[in-house]
Amino acid sequence: MDRVRRTVAAAVIVIIAVVLFAAAPLVPYSTTFTMYSASTPPPTVVGGRSTVLYALTGLGEGPYLSAELVEQGNASALVHFEGYHVSYYEGPFSPESVLDPSDVVKVTNASIVQWAFGLLNFSVTLTNAGSLPIWNASVIIHYPSYGKNQTVGGHIMWGAPEVGCSVALDPGKSCSAVVSLPQSTSLLTDEEYLMTVEPFSPGAPPGKPGFEPPFVSVYNLQIRYPGAGLSPEWVKTFIQTVDEKRNATALTENRTLDSFAAFRYDSIRAEYQISDYNFTADYNRFFGSASPLIFEEILYPAGKDPSTYVDYLHVHAPGHWSGLMNPLYTQYGYFFGTGPSVEIGPGCSATEIPGPNINITQYVISHGCSYVIADEIWFILILGGVAQVP
Repeated sequence: MDRVRRTVAAAVIVIIAVVLFAAAPLVPYSTTFTMYSASTPPPTVVGGRSTVLYALTGLGEGPYLSAELVEQGNASALVHFEGYHVSYYEGPFSPESVLDPSDVVKVTNASIVQWAFGLLNFSVTLTNAGSLPIWNASVIIHYPSYGKNQTVGGHIMWGAPEVGCSVALDPGKSCSAVVSLPQSTSLLTDEEYLMTVEPFSPGAPPGKPGFEPPFVSVYNLQIRYPGAGLSPEWVKTFIQTVDEKRNATALTENRTLDSFAAFRYDSIRAEYQISDYNFTADYNRFFGSASPLIFEEILYPAGKDPSTYVDYLHVHAPGHWSGLMNPLYTQYGYFFGTGPSVEIGPGCSATEIPGPNINITQYVISHGCSYVIADEIWFILILGGVAQVP
């Protein structure tokens, strides 16, 4: 019996030793951090503990959280750790900032969508989940290949895109933070990448009580990269593809037609449910007595490959295709704009609006189809005729 007890006791001791080795944070660590290039204030010592297993093998949990707020002088920094080393930091933030406070703010949506002229819109929606308004609710957006870094105080300071969301976000209310950024040359279209979203508030200034204290929160999301938005390079490739299919003179860009396309933008936005709204009045106002031969196409090519979009129009929009192929037109101008449009439901036979001054919603309904109103990128393409546009 005593032998059994000794065996059990030995087994318990072994189990305890294994637990202490693998799970108990017994080994102390420390590192110094400064966000200033000068020696004042002095570096802050950041302490932590890890398991014996981690100390010997690097396996398991390290001594630091992935991100910690570190106070220094009259400010604090959001320090990101990799193992037991400082990876990079952001800041400065308010020294009173709290990291990841519960029931204060939520990220309820995040997306990247194509915009005009080669830009992408990075959008984050914040919702106040607390009981007090949030002063100057803002967002820092981390996404691969965006942002820049520099070495300050011996550590890497990372500057990611930062955008305001609301000056005073009331409880239960939401706001959208949107920033337009250039397309990336290194990311793959339709691949998902890690987006780190960091809502923060500096806290209300003196004399404005009743707001949430300063905070910084960290959210990690997988967000699809949509590829390049429309750009002059997109148009160049599209026109080159059109020229390859035309049995006629190649199209050349005309700056006057570019200006007319931009001129048309306001009219089209004002009455987007009417096809080619106010074209005749705008034409007479812009060109006066010149009266050049003009053909207008309003296209919605977001997400389309410029080298295959022409074939798409050939199948789904033969009227627009015919305009592009018409040998009477030898010049073109264009403008990108974003605005509301009528998006026709899937499987609808009304794939093209057959002319100007048509109520698009009524036309879609008459074909037994559904639709929604949503923002789209408009590609306003103006084709000029044989009588040369000045």
